[in-house]
Amino acid sequence: MKIGFIGAGKVGTAMGIYLQNKVEVTGYYSRSYSSASKAARYTESKGYKNLESLVHEADMIAITTPDDIIKRVADDLLNITMSWEGKIVLHMSGAHSSDVLSLLAEKGATILSLHPMLSFSEPFKAARDLSFASFTIEGRGNLLEKVKHLLDGIGNHWIEIPTQDKVLYHTAAVIVSNYLVTLIDTGVQMLISTGFTKEDATKLLTPLIKKTMETILEKGAEKALTGPISRGDLGTLKMHLNNLENRNKSWLDSYKVLGVQTIDLALRAKRINDESANQMKGVLSQDDQKSNNGNIQEDETR
Repeated sequence: MKIGFIGAGKVGTAMGIYLQNKVEVTGYYSRSYSSASKAARYTESKGYKNLESLVHEADMIAITTPDDIIKRVADDLLNITMSWEGKIVLHMSGAHSSDVLSLLAEKGATILSLHPMLSFSEPFKAARDLSFASFTIEGRGNLLEKVKHLLDGIGNHWIEIPTQDKVLYHTAAVIVSNYLVTLIDTGVQMLISTGFTKEDATKLLTPLIKKTMETILEKGAEKALTGPISRGDLGTLKMHLNNLENRNKSWLDSYKVLGVQTIDLALRAKRINDESANQMKGVLSQDDQKSNNGNIQEDETR
């Protein structure tokens, strides 16, 4: 199996480094030939000045460009006159499905999206991390099984997902990665507002963050859940809401949204009963209800 990369950024370079001893990496094509040459040096392959040459020489064409360029690359590939049967075209976007390559499927190519659940930084470090990464795959075509066998051969765990669920899959990744960062920063900012330095706030929270993550990964979210909602502590919930109301509306709104979802988690974990859940949800929605009632009364007055 020969693989060629269109795009010589972090993802394409890291994947090439990771795969170079497992499959034959033919090389890279990029808008910048210097970028293609640099990635080629790292993978002992070659940089292509011509897209068509890469496509003819590779069995598998991996599009590792930014997401908003994938469709443009697919259109460029369509302009190449050749038989697409026997070719595998994939992209590595987490957000887009293989549908963005559908016109190539009509030409006979096997199309898919292949996404490692991993954040990419420096290419060599990312290449090492890829050995522990799980991949998701979705697509269609006669050679899809060949890609699955390739993943089996290199030893990565992989999961096939429905094409229509690709966006939700990526949304989940954003929540547990990007939004987790925001959530932790919110806690740090709360402490800073009380007089902590950023360094002291981070140092204080670090053991709590680490232990929480360890417990989630070892036992699952239902067993990891602690805190006032998990024990139906309505008084503490009210105290938090009253305090946030006088400090920061954004923090208050986040607390309410996360609170409702935490109540649902506590119910699933059988830590609270329906009555307790309804009481807490009622407290979390009180101000929203007041706002809605006020709007209704204002409309009626008009």
